[in-house]
Amino acid sequence: SKLYADILLNLYYLVMSIYGWFYWKMGKKKKETPISYANKKEHKVALGIVLGCFLLMAYWLSTHTNSDVPYWDAIACAFAWAGMWLMAKRKIENWVYLNLSNIISIPLLIYKDLYVYAGLTTFLFVVAISGYIKWKKIIKNETKHDYRTA
Repeated sequence: SKLYADILLNLYYLVMSIYGWFYWKMGKKKKETPISYANKKEHKVALGIVLGCFLLMAYWLSTHTNSDVPYWDAIACAFAWAGMWLMAKRKIENWVYLNLSNIISIPLLIYKDLYVYAGLTTFLFVVAISGYIKWKKIIKNETKHDYRTA
């Protein structure tokens, strides 16, 4: 299907899932990292990941591969890379970035006649909405708990 960035993305998911699991369980303070909103610096890093990944992937895909959709593949990958980085850091905005990637990926996969993969990505789109809602409730409950114990 010539979706080379998608192949690299799956390898990245594997590495970031392992990193994220350790970060979630041990965090910086040797305790479980709480779910939270990204701060300004983290937003800038996430946007930098999107821009940097898009530029690198678009260049590589358009000049060194036979991809027929280099920019489309690159932008879907770029949002997913940033989303996965935010997920590993337990930032709620990860769901937004991942769903931007999903919104871009679904028509791309249909264009490539990868209907089962498009169906899976649609399912993941719904999971991301559910994840966002659940994480938002968790943050709200933790904020109420912190307020009561303060």
